[in-house]
This record gives sequence, structure tokens and C-alpha cells, in this order.
Amino acid sequence: MKWQPVTLREGTVRHWQIGPCKLWVRRTPDEWQTYVERDPLSPNVEVWSSELDVPDEVNWTRWAAVPHDYTLRVQPALPERPVIVRPESPFMFPPGSNLTFFISVPIWLNISTGADRPQLLCEEPTVILSNSFFGEPTTGQLGYALKTTARRHRAELRQQPHLAACPIHIHNPSAATVSFERLCIHARHLHILQGEDRLWTSKVNVTFKGETGEQQLAYPAQTVDAAGETTSLTPAREPAPQGRFQKPLAVLKTFIA
Repeated sequence: MKWQPVTLREGTVRHWQIGPCKLWVRRTPDEWQTYVERDPLSPNVEVWSSELDVPDEVNWTRWAAVPHDYTLRVQPALPERPVIVRPESPFMFPPGSNLTFFISVPIWLNISTGADRPQLLCEEPTVILSNSFFGEPTTGQLGYALKTTARRHRAELRQQPHLAACPIHIHNPSAATVSFERLCIHARHLHILQGEDRLWTSKVNVTFKGETGEQQLAYPAQTVDAAGETTSLTPAREPAPQGRFQKPLAVLKTFIA
């Protein structure tokens, strides 16, 4: 089954493919060994703990193993850094208006070992995202720029195994009309859930504060009704602070790492 622990005995190799990300894990007498490659031409492929042959001339990453530890976990995770979200075009919110948008966030693969107390080996992004710097030059933060834009309807999102659908509810209770042009989402505060046909994250609530466009972000643990029946997979990396405020993102630079 998806995202379930597996047992790898000595001399065993297992293969996963989650969208474009291909992962091989090998267990030797005293090591765990991992190898990852990415194929952007196969974003819809899902392979779970198969016995696919290892490619030739693999450069393994090697990890010391705890004796008699043969349990391996491959779990979905979200980026540690914030992600920058944009609508297809600037969206105006008159006083009292509210709407829900949906974005697709590429997941990371969290690879850990151990039956009782899992120990993290590494995390591998399914997609290499562009680095982004946002905020003022002296006080800004390093994040990731999403290649996809915020959509009004979930049906507009690509349904691929390496993408988690993130619902963003935006409300403008102020007396001024404000523009939604970009948004900084702190993905480390989001939970991952397994839906009936895709991965989901918990939702983000955004409240605009007056003419300045200042945004108050809240990260409740639940998702939206549109996700249908869900099962919790991965908790948030970090609890969300109460009522995080952020200024409009006036300075934004994107670059490739």
C-alpha cells in the first residue's frame, strides 16, 4: 500500500517512483544506500516498493545502518522553506468579499529507517524548485517559487502523484478594495492528508487588513470539504503561530540554484 513501511533484508533493493522522482534504496549488511534521479517526462507514474533493476553506474549515497534494523519508510513531506503563490492574473477583493483558491505544491520524499523510533536518512524533492528571495533586501527570506499558479477550482489542478493540493481561503473584511497578486505560504505549518484521488494539505486562511494589503495568515489543521474523505499522513513540521502577519510582497526576485 501507499506510504506504508517496508522491510528490506540484507542484499535487497526496492524502487519507488512518485511522479518524476525515481528512488532506489538498497540494504547491505551494515549500510543503507539511496539513489535518486528525476525524469520530467513521466510526471504521472506511481511505483511503490517494486523490484526494478538498478541503473548502471549508480553513485549511491551511503548511510551507516543500525544492526538488525530492516524497516524503511518513504513518506511525503512539504518544503521547509516558504513558497510563493501567484494567481493567473491579479485578483481584486472588494470589501466583504471572500474566495477559495487552490495551488499544487510538489512534495518531498522523507526517507527514514527504524520500526519504533524512525531515524531520518534524507529528504529528496520530487521536483527541483527555483529559489526565491522575498521581502525587503535586509529582512527578507529565502523561499521557493512555484511554477504553477493559484486556480479557482480544484478541477483545474493537475492530478499527479507528486503534487499536493493546497486550499487557500482569502477574505477581505476591511473597508478597502485590495489586490491579490502574490502570497507567501509557510509550508512547514501545513499537514499532508491522503484524499480519495490525490494528496491534500491542510488549508490556509488569509485575511486582508485594510488599504495597506497586510495579510494575516492562519494554518488550521483541517482541509476543505472539497477534499472529500481524507486520512492524515504527515503532520506539520512546525506548529503555526497564532495569526501570522505579513506585509505585501513588494520585493521579489527569482533565481535558479
